[in-house]
Amino acid sequence: MKNKKAVITFSLIIVTYLILAIVFFGWDSFMDKVQGVKIVFSTGDKWRLKDGKWIDVEDSEYNWKKFNVYVDNELLGKYSLLYNKRWYVYDRKRNLIKYEGNILGISGNKKYKVIDFEQTIFDTTGENILRDILNKKSITYTKPLSSTKVSLDIDGDNQIETIYTAANLFNDIGVDSKDKYSVMFIKDDEIQIIYEDYQDNSREYSMCIPKVNSIIDFNEDLKYEIIMECNYYSNMGACTSLYELQDGKYKTIKRCQEE
Repeated sequence: MKNKKAVITFSLIIVTYLILAIVFFGWDSFMDKVQGVKIVFSTGDKWRLKDGKWIDVEDSEYNWKKFNVYVDNELLGKYSLLYNKRWYVYDRKRNLIKYEGNILGISGNKKYKVIDFEQTIFDTTGENILRDILNKKSITYTKPLSSTKVSLDIDGDNQIETIYTAANLFNDIGVDSKDKYSVMFIKDDEIQIIYEDYQDNSREYSMCIPKVNSIIDFNEDLKYEIIMECNYYSNMGACTSLYELQDGKYKTIKRCQEE
């Protein structure tokens, strides 16, 4: 009987604590504290969501830990990961699993869905928008050497939006202008620039060549998070940034370490 009373008392304390935590911190903040997720990217970046904030972590938190492993947005399975200049995938008997493609690893108790997408080359619409963006910055348009286009409904409004990336780095053939650009923008009802960098020729080795690395729907709310990959021709390598929809606009939530 005493044990039963102790269990009831303990249960009441826990319930009271949870209610007070929700009242004082709010539901979203409370869920941020009880939900966690770790995520690794093909670039070698390793993040952890802690108290609602994304932070970088060391290899020791990831090596030989189990993740849901995705290759080119398709689930490969639950495997252990090891990082040594690239990701190595192992089964429970530590047999090496071969793969080809862009790898993504996720673990934790936060709801999510990895979104499949097709990345194609620029189109005329994207080129015209890019010309307008550069014109407003007083930058002479030159053809991007690297450009991509991803089209899908990213905000749950049943309309297709298009994500464009473009950079004219190292494209000097027949180019008189010294203006170098690196941009990522979204075509929706309005054009939103979510990443931009403009430099002269002397700085292009430190500039990012952007592309969409991954698209993930955290919380499965149909408002997709966009992970942009930055590639550099210098020894800086590659890194990733996270953009999240807030108040109808995409904002930087986790910045690329190299920016």
